Amino acid sequence: MRAWWTDNNQGDVAAGMNAAMAKGIPRSDLFLTTKISPRQCSRAAALAAVQEDLKELNGLTPDLVLHHFPCGSHHSSGKSADVW
Repeated sequence: MRAWWTDNNQGDVAAGMNAAMAKGIPRSDLFLTTKISPRQCSRAAALAAVQEDLKELNGLTPDLVLHHFPCGSHHSSGKSADVW
C-alpha cells in the first residue's frame, strides 16, 4: 500500500496518484488522506472544506478525512462536535 497525504496540495497529489495509476498501480493499493483545517470548526465550514478538497482532487475520493484537532478555542466548549 502506498499512502498519499494532502495538505493544501490536492492538485499535486491528484496528479501523482493519477500518474501512479497510469503506470499500473491499482487504486486499491493507494491510500489517500486529507485533513480539515482547525479553522473550520463548524459543520458548514467542514463540509465546505471537504467539498473543496473533492473538487481539487479531480475525481479522486479520499479514503480518510481527518479533522485537525484541537479546533481553536472551541475544543474545550464542545462546539467542534458539529464537525464530527
